[in-house]
Amino acid sequence: MLKKQFPTYFFHAHGCAFGANFTKPVCAVVESQAATAVSSVGGHAHTSTGPFNFKEMVRYERASTQIAAISEDDSFDTVVTCSLEGVNIFNQFTADEIVAHLSVKSSSDGKTMLFNTLGTRFVNLRVGGLHVNPTLVHERGNQYHSGKCVNSVIDVSSKSPIRQEHDNPRGYLTSLVSNLNLECEHIQPHGNAIYVPDFGVVYLAEYLVTPYARQLNMFRIQFGCGVDGRASGGGVGANGQTCPPPSL
Repeated sequence: MLKKQFPTYFFHAHGCAFGANFTKPVCAVVESQAATAVSSVGGHAHTSTGPFNFKEMVRYERASTQIAAISEDDSFDTVVTCSLEGVNIFNQFTADEIVAHLSVKSSSDGKTMLFNTLGTRFVNLRVGGLHVNPTLVHERGNQYHSGKCVNSVIDVSSKSPIRQEHDNPRGYLTSLVSNLNLECEHIQPHGNAIYVPDFGVVYLAEYLVTPYARQLNMFRIQFGCGVDGRASGGGVGANGQTCPPPSL
């Protein structure tokens, strides 16, 4: 005879340090680096790699991803951290360290979720040879309740990013970047994007907010001119859901 069934929480979390797809000067796919996910019942997952060198086009010293998903007395907690060290992409995008951090705390009844991005950072980031020190505005334990986001984050859909609340059940794309702190006549910043002539467009700290879920991508590059393709790195995502027991 089956024992009494209780609601079940399904964990969902993943991370990927780097991946790319090039069509020029070579046609090649860089497989997802230091990528991992956690079991639906929770637990721990981690992976690391490096040093890595792809045809002198992309290099890094070390990449790692770590996930912890545990059940507490009154909540379900998930923490995802992804880091890249010694990054060099075509000598135009370099950084000593890039870290994406996302934690999720879900109440046992599944009605309240708290998200936190503190710990996310760029260390000695240079784009087009210029130092970029982005100011990041973090989500810090704010609630997502009944499908409505009551957290205020940066909206980069306008020319001047502003803080505002959103109530879109389908979610929206925003950024943790409030200011790139970059002024140069040869490089054009716009919101969280930087256009570098003869290299491409770099998007920083993209933050996808959807009902009861978050996904953070520390950088995405759309290459142009002599190089064609796309690359992204420092990607983490997490959510979870409490489901009622099956009918027997």
